Amino acid sequence: MPQLQFNDPIGPTDGSHTATVIFLHGLGAAGPRWRDDMQRRLVQPNPSTLSHIRFVFPKAPKDTQGAEGVTHGREAWHVFNDGKRYPFRKIEDGEHVHQASMDAAVLAVDGVLREEVGKLRGKGAANRVVIVGFSQGGAAALMAALTAGEVAVGGRTAGRDGWKVAGVGVIDSYIPVPAEFERRYSAHAHARHTPILWRHNEGDTTINTPVGEQCTTKLAELSRRYGGLAPIDFKIYPREEKSQSQNHVPENKQLDALFEDLAVWLPTGNVF
Repeated sequence: MPQLQFNDPIGPTDGSHTATVIFLHGLGAAGPRWRDDMQRRLVQPNPSTLSHIRFVFPKAPKDTQGAEGVTHGREAWHVFNDGKRYPFRKIEDGEHVHQASMDAAVLAVDGVLREEVGKLRGKGAANRVVIVGFSQGGAAALMAALTAGEVAVGGRTAGRDGWKVAGVGVIDSYIPVPAEFERRYSAHAHARHTPILWRHNEGDTTINTPVGEQCTTKLAELSRRYGGLAPIDFKIYPREEKSQSQNHVPENKQLDALFEDLAVWLPTGNVF
C-alpha cells in the first residue's frame, strides 16, 4: 500500500495535544466529509472536553489492482476475494476479505500510529490513542489495534508486537477474515483488555445488524478465552426513515456515544 495521504487534522497544531484519535473512513469516502462532520457534530459542541485531542484522518489509496467490483477505482482499505461484494449478512462474510490487502492496510495504519505516538512523546503514549473506523475503516481499525504477529506484504514479512491503545471505536462494521483475526488476536498481549465501543444502525442493509451482534459476541468470547475482560459496549440504533442510499451512514446518536467514550478513554491531561 502506498504512503497514505491525509485530510486536514482537527485540534492543536503546536504539539500541545495530549491524546490522539485516528479515524478511518469507509469505502470510497476519503474526502473531507468525515473530517468536516466530526468538526461540526463532535468537536465544536464540546470544545472544553476535546480541546486536548488531535484528530487525524488518513485516506486509503484507490484500488487500481482489483477486479472490476465494488472497490475498483475507489478508496479502499481492502479488496475482496471471489468477486464478493456487500451486503454482509453474517460474521463469516468477513472471510471474503482479501488477506494481503488487509495486511497492507494494517501496516499503513501501524505507520500512522507510530508517527502519532511519537508526537505524544511519552512512555506508554499509545494508551493515549484511540482508533475509530466506519465500515471498511472499522475492519482496518480492529485488525490494526487488536492483532499481532507476522504479516507478509509484497514478498516481505514484518513482525507486529501489537499496540496498547486506549480503545477502539467501531461504527457499522465487521471483523475481517475472522479465522485469521482470531489467530492473530491470540498473539496480542493487550487485545484482551482493550475497550471496544461498537455502534450499529438497525436499518443498515450494507452491513446487516446481525454482523455487529455476532462480531461483538466473538470479541467478548476471545477476551474471556485469553484471560481478559475487555469492556465491549454494543448498541443498535433504531432504524430511521431514510432512503436506501442513506442507510449506511452513522447517526448523530452514534457520534454522541463516541464523544462520551472519548471523554472517558482520553481524559484531559497528560497521563502516561
